[in-house]
Amino acid sequence: MMPTMSALLFVVGLAGPPVAASSPRPFDIVDNSFLVEEAFNQEAGVFQNIVTATRSADGRVDFSFTQEWPVGGQTHQFSYTIPFAVATGVHGVGDVLLNYRLQVLREHGRRPAFAPRVSLILPGVTLADSDVDRGVNLVSPVVAASVVVRLRPMFHALCEAVTARHESLGERATSVRQTALIVSPGFRGGWNIGDRQLVIGVAAPMTLADGSSSTGVLTYFSYELPWSR
Repeated sequence: MMPTMSALLFVVGLAGPPVAASSPRPFDIVDNSFLVEEAFNQEAGVFQNIVTATRSADGRVDFSFTQEWPVGGQTHQFSYTIPFAVATGVHGVGDVLLNYRLQVLREHGRRPAFAPRVSLILPGVTLADSDVDRGVNLVSPVVAASVVVRLRPMFHALCEAVTARHESLGERATSVRQTALIVSPGFRGGWNIGDRQLVIGVAAPMTLADGSSSTGVLTYFSYELPWSR
C-alpha cells in the first residue's frame, strides 16, 4: 500500500467573458471544464454528476467521479471527487477530495466570475507492485487557464493549459522535482432534456515533462438534474 496524509488544498476559479464565434448569445453550457477549475457554482436546487476518464500513452487509465451540490443557493457549494486508477502494477482508489467553494463574484459585463475552493484531501488506498515509487508528495503548485469558443449554442471548442511543479520526497529522503505542462484541445456538446442537461466532451491532453512529450485521450460526461423544487 502507498500511505498518504490528509491535507488542505486551496484552489481559485476565475472566469472572464467567453469567446463567441458568431452572435453574442449567452453560453448554454457554462460549468463544464475538463481540467481547469470552474468559477461557477451550481444553481439552487440543481446538482451535477461528472465522470472523466483519461488514458495516457503508457496505458494507464484514470477515472474520477464528482458530485456538486449547492448549499442553500448558488453562493455556497459542496462537492466530492473520488478517483480510481488502473495501470500495470497499480490500481485502486486515489486521494478523495471533499470540497467547499464560495461564489465571491458572479460574471456581469466585464467583471469575471470568481470562486475560491478549499479541499480536504483524504488518503486513498492504492495497491502497487514493489517497484513503484512510494515517495511522499511535498508540494504541487498548479496554474491553469482555458479558452472556450462557442461554435454553436450547445457545441464548443476549448483549449486548456495546466502547468504544475511537483516535488516529492523519495524513500531515501531525496527531493525529486518535476515541472510538467499540459495543453489539452477538445470539444464539448450538450443537450437540454426538459430541466436536465447532458454534456459529453473529448480532449487530447499533451504532456511535456523532462524533455519528453506524450499524448493521451480524455473523455468527459456530465449530467445535471434538479433535486428539489
